[in-house]
Amino acid sequence: MYQSVEIQKQMLTTCQRWETTPWDYSSCRFVNFHPDGTGKIVFAYGQTVYADIKFRFELPESGLLRLTFLHSPRIYPWSEDFVPTDLNRTKTTQFTLIEQEEHFPMNIVRHTKHVTHYIKFETSPYPEGLAFPYETPLTFYGYLTENMLSERHLPIDFRVGLRRFASGVASCSLQPVPDGYNLFQEMAKKVEYAMAHGVVPPDGHIYNYTPWLVKKDDTIGRIFAVFLNHWKPTSIEEWDNQFPYTTPDYRAGQWLKAYCIPEYQPHPPLKAWEAEIHDGRDWKAVIQQFALLFGTGTLEPDILRNLNYVERLVDEPSRLEIVFAVLGNVLEIDLEGKVTNQEWAFRRAAEMAKTWCLSGYEPAQPFADWETELL
Repeated sequence: MYQSVEIQKQMLTTCQRWETTPWDYSSCRFVNFHPDGTGKIVFAYGQTVYADIKFRFELPESGLLRLTFLHSPRIYPWSEDFVPTDLNRTKTTQFTLIEQEEHFPMNIVRHTKHVTHYIKFETSPYPEGLAFPYETPLTFYGYLTENMLSERHLPIDFRVGLRRFASGVASCSLQPVPDGYNLFQEMAKKVEYAMAHGVVPPDGHIYNYTPWLVKKDDTIGRIFAVFLNHWKPTSIEEWDNQFPYTTPDYRAGQWLKAYCIPEYQPHPPLKAWEAEIHDGRDWKAVIQQFALLFGTGTLEPDILRNLNYVERLVDEPSRLEIVFAVLGNVLEIDLEGKVTNQEWAFRRAAEMAKTWCLSGYEPAQPFADWETELL
């Protein structure tokens, strides 16, 4: 069936992630398309990232994709920078978007991936000249519904950042580093040491802030407030220049360390507005309110009453990550950025929290794949 350029772009950008092998837990080979004409393509397997490349894209005509790959500095010390050349800067390939519903049982974990559409590329969408140790499939699967195509959800890049930030909070990863600390060099040293000795060496600047998270006060709310008050849509070029020391995550880590260790002096000095929790229906304010309720132990009492959920979820990063992933995926906003389904989104996130706290619990409405997807 013929699809216009406009329909194809909407479908490409509405799907949260197009992945090659949804049944393979170890595989992380996917492509994202964003409404602003940017995106990224990743090739990772197991614990190794072989390519994480940003691009701009256009659809000159129906069924034709043109990618312009951008300079993509490495994010991990064991990966490589991608520097485009005249030979691999652009890629044009034909593609077909097909609607076909399938369920793929995953290996390793007891989970089934539900897909509704797939992209069939004529040639590999990865840049020319890259060599990978595993195959580069031409079919990428995704999940789309009519509701997803019509509803307004939070930006994909924010949802990615939100769930990663939640994981970082629970894993004690919000750790400001000393002046002159080279993150990539230190991580590379750690990897080398760990491979030689079988253990990861400790960092002198690392501290355990978990006891402050489980006090059931406004600490968790304030941490997320700093992250949200600093978050803004960031262009690819701006992201390259800010990573890693001036990100919202890092500023939240500075606030937390100053709260836990009063003698710590962050630079620049913190200001009151950074940790302010806002009222109202603006989507940032709503997430701040959720984090505050979560951290004080008062989230959705009809669902979570008498469950020690704060301690249980901050004890395991992946648990807190999936709770905030559900929140970010389910929230819907209007054209002014106001949340239209706050009660339902809070309830779904609380139900996910309960699944980790009460063995055998199943919500009345099972979770759809798109609600729990980690972008």
